[in-house]
Amino acid sequence: MTQHVFLHASAVYWQGCGILMTGPSGTGKSDLALRLLYEKQAQLVTDDGCELFIEKEQPFMRAAGTLAGYLEVRGMGVIQVPPSAQISSCALTFVLDLKPYEQISRLPESELFKPFEVPVYALDPFEVSALAKISALVDVHHQRASFYPQDLLLDSPKQAAQHL
Repeated sequence: MTQHVFLHASAVYWQGCGILMTGPSGTGKSDLALRLLYEKQAQLVTDDGCELFIEKEQPFMRAAGTLAGYLEVRGMGVIQVPPSAQISSCALTFVLDLKPYEQISRLPESELFKPFEVPVYALDPFEVSALAKISALVDVHHQRASFYPQDLLLDSPKQAAQHL
């Protein structure tokens, strides 16, 4: 049985990692996605609506419904992201739980995102060091992996079906 979960979340693919950003409305999910896209050349998976599912025994994510390719930019409205800065789906590597700095533990306990068993990290997206912290997390995950999971990218549901 395939498990599908829908979340109010944003997601990007950057340097071989699928990064899911969660948090209440107004916590900076779209803003952080914008900075990752335009400052770090990440690719947008989705903004505001994410579908998580299992494929090849790995958790994957993609845009829910018609949200693919669009990003809400506070003060500008909804913009269409260039096709070169989009990806239709990717494996989920880790979750960023966005919250204010004051709510983040200095030395947190490790946490897993259920039911997909991927690590969760608390992050203040408006902190000056936010992008540097994400870079460090990506490095940590590359050190843990014995390969870059390029073969875990799915460009379309049709392509995903071919891998079953």
